[in-house]
Amino acid sequence: MDRLNWAVVRCCLALVLPLSAATGLVAGDTTSPAALVTRFAIIGDRTGDARPGVYESIVAEIEQLKPDFVVTVGDMIEGYTEDSVVLEQRWREYMEIAGRFTMPIYYTAGNNDITTDGMAGHYFRYVGANYYAQDAGGVRLVVLDNSRWSSARDMPPDQLFWLKQVLADGCQADCMIVFMHKPFWYDAVAAGEPDPLHQLFVATGVDAVFTGHYHQYFSGLYDGIKYTGVGSSGGGMEPGPSGLGYHFAWVTVIGDRIDIAPISAGAVQDWDVLEAGERRLYRQARNRAISFSDAVPVNEGFRLSDHEVRFRIENMCLAERIDDTLRWEVPGGWQVRPTRIPISLGPGETSQLAATVSHGGNELYPLPYVGSLFPYGEGKFAEISSPLRIARQAICLRCDQTPSIDGNLDESCWIEPITHLFGTDGGAVTTDSTYFYFLHDGINLFLGVRCQESMVDSIISTTDERDGMLFGDDCVGFFIHPDTSVAQVYQIYVNAAGAVFDQELNPNASGDYQGDPSWNLAAEVSCGRDAGSWSLEMKIPLAALGADLGKRDRWRINFRRKQYRVRAQANWQVPIDPNPATFGELLFRP
Repeated sequence: MDRLNWAVVRCCLALVLPLSAATGLVAGDTTSPAALVTRFAIIGDRTGDARPGVYESIVAEIEQLKPDFVVTVGDMIEGYTEDSVVLEQRWREYMEIAGRFTMPIYYTAGNNDITTDGMAGHYFRYVGANYYAQDAGGVRLVVLDNSRWSSARDMPPDQLFWLKQVLADGCQADCMIVFMHKPFWYDAVAAGEPDPLHQLFVATGVDAVFTGHYHQYFSGLYDGIKYTGVGSSGGGMEPGPSGLGYHFAWVTVIGDRIDIAPISAGAVQDWDVLEAGERRLYRQARNRAISFSDAVPVNEGFRLSDHEVRFRIENMCLAERIDDTLRWEVPGGWQVRPTRIPISLGPGETSQLAATVSHGGNELYPLPYVGSLFPYGEGKFAEISSPLRIARQAICLRCDQTPSIDGNLDESCWIEPITHLFGTDGGAVTTDSTYFYFLHDGINLFLGVRCQESMVDSIISTTDERDGMLFGDDCVGFFIHPDTSVAQVYQIYVNAAGAVFDQELNPNASGDYQGDPSWNLAAEVSCGRDAGSWSLEMKIPLAALGADLGKRDRWRINFRRKQYRVRAQANWQVPIDPNPATFGELLFRP
């Protein structure tokens, strides 16, 4: 942070910080009857694609402000492993960072911190209790653990029973604040849905609730309770329409009054810089404001001549109109006509548009983007863009000889592999070579993958359990959408040990896809290994995916390989996203 911006932060904080000196109040002294002012910092998620050095710099900034104490909202280590050696190293690393604070720090468990029961022992050893109550500076802090559950109704009864008792006992506190990692409130009370936790908080006089997990700041006032989603303090993030990037939250409590300010690199933001309703509208607009009628079919030569694309533009905001120019950003190898289209849309209006695209380059990515300024609140606009929707085409061959599922890929039916893959950003892959095969016999789908590995001893498989956390392993993954008339998408990942993670994905009200891991695919799976590769064979009954080739012989699909040794991915079509609009096509030959 440069000195000028830091001076701005200090000046803003000075409006609050000198209060105790001016009034004789004692901040953070819980033994003094004059302890009426408390100031503390809330630090957001560190992990979930952690960015080196960011969390450490925010810790240094908070330490310089000298709050009375600090509270985390979870995701302090990179999780999803039960390897005790790895977990010990990750917790020691985090505790060294947190140890730089000279004031007390109170921890909240995140899904990266306690992903499984097997990880809980390490949390207890390094952090302590996963849920607890603490009086600090005249404030009652109530910390919950919702790290492993998807809603309040899923949480363990013993923790909820404890919570009711603690909140009832704390009713006489001037200020009572609840912390938990996942923002259950965002998909419940903020969406106008019943929320048993919110009902309990209202009944017992909770003043504020702080959460993390989404790596983006947002807030809302519901029945007098200030809800705040603290964004990323180090994990991968997207600023969103507010533009608020990496940050922490500064909280000042005077009696029963709570003031909240998110602080980014050099600025103090308003508490309501992005309201929950505005965030919902922005995310809906990002997913649906620009929608293409059909994907542009792309063959393996990546050549395309004067293909007309039709797309719809929608103004989803009921408070503002759009008067702007729709702009295409066209990378090398691509041509788009026209590249500028004036648009004028009143609240809620839509417009149908068209453009002509061609491609004559050797590489497919990057794709052209089309975008404009879209409103997401009164007087609030953000640039929203969408890439040209394309669909690579893969062929699923019909086989007369049914392959045996032994993980060897040695039958003659395994022919015509797909080998042209891309890195995460559409660039060249850095993994060893990968070969994907697709076969069917009219009743079953057969998947085959051979993953070359020049250092076979480096292959990692941390779990052999169904639905275990295998995403950091050497693995392959498929997103399959057999029936385009329904919303369900199936996600299937298999690691080199043959462990399967599978779930059904469905869109929520914002258009984001949410998983249901309770769905289990009835499939036959086998993995093999030789001196230079590991391989997968998989037999999936079409009926298990609700598929009938007599009705639909063209599916949407995407697939990838992840190689642990080089920490890289090889993707068929980018981005890898659960939304089937980003998928290519699997064509079944009769």
